[in-house]
Amino acid sequence: LAIERELGNRRLEGQIIGALGKLHQGRGESELARTHYDSALAIHRAMGDRRSEGITLAHLASLLHRQGSIEAAQAALATGEPLLRQVDAYLELAQLLCIRAELEHRSGTKAAALATLSEAEDIAFRIGSGPDSELGRMLAKLRRALAATAGRKPGGRHDGEAA
Repeated sequence: LAIERELGNRRLEGQIIGALGKLHQGRGESELARTHYDSALAIHRAMGDRRSEGITLAHLASLLHRQGSIEAAQAALATGEPLLRQVDAYLELAQLLCIRAELEHRSGTKAAALATLSEAEDIAFRIGSGPDSELGRMLAKLRRALAATAGRKPGGRHDGEAA
């Protein structure tokens, strides 16, 4: 981070700060995570880096969701999703959709969660993101959660795959 600041590489500075936010979130340090996400967003917006802004908004939405700030999480997702679609950031879009589906599921809109999960699975299939990838693990966790509340066994498959 210090090197990127010294070099004046604002784009990488913002990405590193966003990664620090994700690190702090993973450690349960919500306030530090939020501070880093807010700083990263300011840099991404100033640089016009829509991809990094969308990614950071997805991470922020996950944090807000975990904190119980449902409306703020939904707003972050609603802002980040079109940014990722505009720049064809499919992997990050699928990850954002997983967060949105989890939020929809916990909010009681299971039909919407299933539709969002389906879109994320379609993207994962198209980009070749396998079950051992971060996205694959996110999808599997989401499938299990949705299946548990629907009273059916988790499984999920992509269109065109053998049942």
